[in-house]
Amino acid sequence: MASPSPRSAAEPQPHTANRISLVGDALSVEGTTPSDNTAARTTPVVDDSATEKLSSDSVEQAEDEPLPHKRPRQESDAKGNTKPRSLETIAEGQPQGGNKRRRLSAGPDTNGGAEVRVQSPSAAAATKAALAPPPCLPPPATRVNLADLIREEIEDFYESFPGLATKYKIINKIGEGTFSSVYQAIDLEHEQYQNDSWEPQMNAQAGSPPCVALKRIYVTSSPQRIYSEIQILNYLSGHPNIVQLVTAVRHEDQVVVVLPFFRHPDFREYFLDLTMDQIRQYMRALLRALEHVHKHRVLHRDVKPSNFLYDPMLGTGVLCDFGLAQKEESREHRHSHADGTSKSNAFPARTRDRPPGYVLNDPRPSVRASRAGTRGFRAPEVLLKVVNQTCAIDVWSAGVMLLCLFTGRFPFFEANDDQEAFLEIGHVFGKATMKEVALQLDRKLDTNIPAVDKPIPFEELCQKMHSKRAQEIPPEGFDLLRRLLAPHPRDRITAKEACRHPFLSSH
Repeated sequence: MASPSPRSAAEPQPHTANRISLVGDALSVEGTTPSDNTAARTTPVVDDSATEKLSSDSVEQAEDEPLPHKRPRQESDAKGNTKPRSLETIAEGQPQGGNKRRRLSAGPDTNGGAEVRVQSPSAAAATKAALAPPPCLPPPATRVNLADLIREEIEDFYESFPGLATKYKIINKIGEGTFSSVYQAIDLEHEQYQNDSWEPQMNAQAGSPPCVALKRIYVTSSPQRIYSEIQILNYLSGHPNIVQLVTAVRHEDQVVVVLPFFRHPDFREYFLDLTMDQIRQYMRALLRALEHVHKHRVLHRDVKPSNFLYDPMLGTGVLCDFGLAQKEESREHRHSHADGTSKSNAFPARTRDRPPGYVLNDPRPSVRASRAGTRGFRAPEVLLKVVNQTCAIDVWSAGVMLLCLFTGRFPFFEANDDQEAFLEIGHVFGKATMKEVALQLDRKLDTNIPAVDKPIPFEELCQKMHSKRAQEIPPEGFDLLRRLLAPHPRDRITAKEACRHPFLSSH
């Protein structure tokens, strides 16, 4: 994030080389500044209940827990005759009943011969080319009709997945991610199932047909990632702020996850217009979802506005897209410390007898750690490649979302790489704080950028970026922001504690 104050005195000298590196456990930054936040991303991000913006991180397998199967609705709705089916039955193409969904019943120049001109071969060739008839121009390019492409894609989806058309009528494509596409569809068999567990999340208008979101997972996805996402969705079911799993079906190498269609506007359309009480409602719903996720020792790992579907009219939202989610206890803790650090062959990033820059032929092993998440929402420990990451990374992302609401700026952090992203955070907290955090996490930070020297208090930051809203933020609002965005994960407030913070519980 570019500093909101003038940068004329803080910019590096023109002759300074731009060198940034994270080698082994040492982060070295020399004479560079993070890119200015001159424009927000123009690529549309679809905020629907199965939208993905994923990295290539693999997800370890969680414990095998059977999904409840579909059960017919009966007058008495008895539960004694249900038989659980395991997730492995997806391989047989059978529908899976997540959340108790149960069965009811796209020419030559002439001078009159008076003069003969002698031309060089190159000039003659140029003259010949100039006097040659013009080539046939290609026909104008046909304008691509997006609606036609989507219609063809939907038809291909129906053809490649037999029986799908009898269950769901696809209306439109509403999202596309790295590993999946998402479609809005009418549930044609809605009346044949017991839907009371997930119907509350269908915030549709009265009289509208029951809609679901079909998440078509590409065959390039890791089977382990697909298994983990479905299992975690079923594991977390039952909370009003967590997207519910309706069912999942498979045909050959294709997997489709069915989720409730939660109608909501784009975050950019409403975040500037929220009142302080509405900001409280937004954060309550988000943090209650994270409290439920973290209570089950699950890391979401990609918390951001497009994965938290919020309806300002209803004052509630649902957390979705668990494609990168992972159980905390399934992570490896080799050589780990109690504070979440990991020992390795570290040595200082810069000493008096060693010039700044990259280490040539660095003998240390490379650091391998999860970098899951979306740029601008990764916690400092993720940027520093700390191996033992905890639920605190989701809390940091929630803090960034509150910072966007308080400053009226989205996205707030938008660096293109981890080193610049760490410097953006350093512009807010100052170099001394970030060096201390890096040291406590067994990393070394060094930079000569003057703009990172002094921290900027959140009160001053919000006043400069959105003075009108800053005047409405109470002291407890800034306190919650500081505790959500504590640079060290050990000092960060938990989601459970945040739900009981005075800023959210006072009204």
